[in-house]
Amino acid sequence: LYAGNDIKNYAGQVIVTKGTALETVTTGEDGKASYSVDLPISNGYYIQETQAPYAYIRNQSDVYSFNFNVLPETQAKTSFSHTFVNDRTTAKIHIYKVDKESGKAVAQGDASLEGAVYGLYARNDIVHPDGATGVVFKAGDLVATLTTDKNGEAEVNNLYLGNYYVKEITPSEGYLLDEEEHDVVCDYEGDLVAEVSRSTTSAEQVIKQPFQLIKVSDNGDDTEAGLLAGAEFTAYLKSSLPVKADGSYDYDKATPVVIGENGATTITSDDKGHAVSIAIPYGTYVVVESKTPHNMKTIKPFEVKISENHPDKPQTWRVFLDREFTAKLRVIKKDSDTKQTVLVPNAEFKIFNIDKNEYVKQYTTYPSKVEHTSFFTDEDGDLILPEALKIGNYRIEEVSAPFGYVVNDKYVNISVDTDTAFETDGDTNDAIITVEYSDAPAVGELTVEKKGEVLDGFKGGLLASSYEKEFVYKEGSLAGAKFKVYAAEDIYTADNQKDADGNRIKYYSKGDLVTTLTTGKDGKATAKNLPLGQYRVVEVEAPYGYVLNPNEQKVTFTYVDDKTPV
Repeated sequence: LYAGNDIKNYAGQVIVTKGTALETVTTGEDGKASYSVDLPISNGYYIQETQAPYAYIRNQSDVYSFNFNVLPETQAKTSFSHTFVNDRTTAKIHIYKVDKESGKAVAQGDASLEGAVYGLYARNDIVHPDGATGVVFKAGDLVATLTTDKNGEAEVNNLYLGNYYVKEITPSEGYLLDEEEHDVVCDYEGDLVAEVSRSTTSAEQVIKQPFQLIKVSDNGDDTEAGLLAGAEFTAYLKSSLPVKADGSYDYDKATPVVIGENGATTITSDDKGHAVSIAIPYGTYVVVESKTPHNMKTIKPFEVKISENHPDKPQTWRVFLDREFTAKLRVIKKDSDTKQTVLVPNAEFKIFNIDKNEYVKQYTTYPSKVEHTSFFTDEDGDLILPEALKIGNYRIEEVSAPFGYVVNDKYVNISVDTDTAFETDGDTNDAIITVEYSDAPAVGELTVEKKGEVLDGFKGGLLASSYEKEFVYKEGSLAGAKFKVYAAEDIYTADNQKDADGNRIKYYSKGDLVTTLTTGKDGKATAKNLPLGQYRVVEVEAPYGYVLNPNEQKVTFTYVDDKTPV
């Protein structure tokens, strides 16, 4: 109880200043309290709570003010009363769920911290603080359930003060149940603390298990598969793999997971073909053969699903077969002159197996079974063997050239080996080794010979009559005659290539000057390496003292066979 103003005595002197506490009382079990101080009249007073009951919040906003004025003559005393209301102190409990191994709120693999259900239980009887209601929760009662969010957190508030414990009811995906009872004591912290805040941390073990595999090899000949050492494997969490536009995984941009000892992201098969990972967290993984033993085919990526907790017991052995490397041979026919692909079919080749000292035979079965010992290019100058070749050394031998070309007997040797550059067919996944085999086109050789009368002698002597005297001439070779050779028709490249407009590419158009020849002392001049076709030869300058021959000559060079280069 406080003085609401300065209180003066009969002489006008201030004996109690404003705000002085006049009396302090404490409520009883009935929640009531009375003041006994004899208050002077004609003064103001106010009452304010200075201490709330246990487990309640002090009411600082409610100040009861009253004035004690002069009473009627017939009234000896008066009373004043007011009811103060208190709110109970509440409790809030916050749960943090973390990964047991890392101690952080970051889930491993495909596991999640979200969705774990916890129960909040009364450790002891929870009693209402009003002293009348009694027990609101008996010891062991479920008070509330909490479900963690994506951060692994959950919260409950407006609780009564008391002793509780938190226990997990349902674990989140990928984690084991935390069976520990986490005690939380929500005790009173004074009447100025409206809410008591407590927290507890639940550390959970992620589900883990190793996987294991056996790597074996097969070359297609042995009846029993051999154990394969040195195959390396890398794993990626499937849910984290970037996806390309074509729907395939982009492993180059992905981060591999730790699957080996000492933080290694790879495991490698041993001499028995065995490879075992460490225990890896719950989730689905894509495992890739990241390093393939020499001359073996890489297996397709496969999935490993970890859904059971057996950290010391690997999954059942998975056996993977590495096929020995094979490759189809592709031969592209090229023009040694133009360097372009020869778009003329039927270049014939045989393939000789150097290691076995025999020619390769292959088979097609549609529409009927056919044995092939020779292989032919198509209209695109291309051939691909129908079957793959096994590891070994081979020689490509040209048997016949396409029309217009000469057989190239400088055979090409190749090795079918993973060290040899190869491409992978996007449709069949076959390895393809490509070889360019060049042929020279057959050509013409034009020789011009110039002849004419040349002075050989003189008949008759000094005593001969005049009619007996004469110069003698004979036919001889003439030097200095100049000839021009023109294309008598459009002359095309032998490779059958076309320009951007779809027209065949020419060496010469009709009427083009091809070359100029001048005869030597033997009266001859030669033009070599002329593309096959028709030409006309015109003398444009006669030797000194001779008359120009006005008659042009036509010459046609035609293809003989693939053994006749000129």
